Amino acid sequence: MQPCPRLGHAAAWSLATTTGYPDLDVKLRHETASLHRAFGVSSSLFVFNDFNGPNAYSSTHPQPTGPSGTIFLGKQLLDLAHVTPDMGETAVVLVLAHEWAHVLQVVAGFPSHLSGKHRELHADLLAGWYLGRRSFDHRLDLLGVAHRTYRQGRYPYIDIVSHGAPETRTAAMLFGYRHARYPLEQVYGGGLRFVASLTRTAGIAGPRAPMSASRRVRSRIGLLSMTRAANSRGGFLR
Repeated sequence: MQPCPRLGHAAAWSLATTTGYPDLDVKLRHETASLHRAFGVSSSLFVFNDFNGPNAYSSTHPQPTGPSGTIFLGKQLLDLAHVTPDMGETAVVLVLAHEWAHVLQVVAGFPSHLSGKHRELHADLLAGWYLGRRSFDHRLDLLGVAHRTYRQGRYPYIDIVSHGAPETRTAAMLFGYRHARYPLEQVYGGGLRFVASLTRTAGIAGPRAPMSASRRVRSRIGLLSMTRAANSRGGFLR
């Protein structure tokens, strides 16, 4: 979604730090630690009342100390994960990684000449990269997860205007997944070019992306990489 929360007053007053499911709380704690290691940026996590349907948002506020962003996961989204853990939990990881990628985009820098849709597809790509890093020893039904996350009306992220068509989003996510063996700074830059090619193929007007990330972006991600651990443990995907 857009990297700014659009929470109504009712939802804002319903923020919580627990999902209501102890098992999900434990998995989310492990997963957020894994995301921190993978992306090199930290975020606070809250649960909100997504009364309009399963959803999630992120808000970024880079600062020298403390978290770089805040991520809000909807209670309905988490309820679905609890009821259908075989698919729902992986979808939650995909959504969470997408929002975490938005935080990284602000911290590392995102080309100003690219559109909001490029930003969303780039976040999908980075979420796929994260899933690939987390699932070297875990087989995923990626197309099934993409179908549930990008197509079904009861899940978020189905706004074609702001996020792209489901097929385009799936292609971006799979590109990231298939390049999981590459370091983040390389995928971040290569992903800019790839999402620009996707939008041109889909007939969406937009500027041509650079061949790779700028030197400033590569430098920032390189510094972030120094803080990341090589392996992840715990979380949803084990």
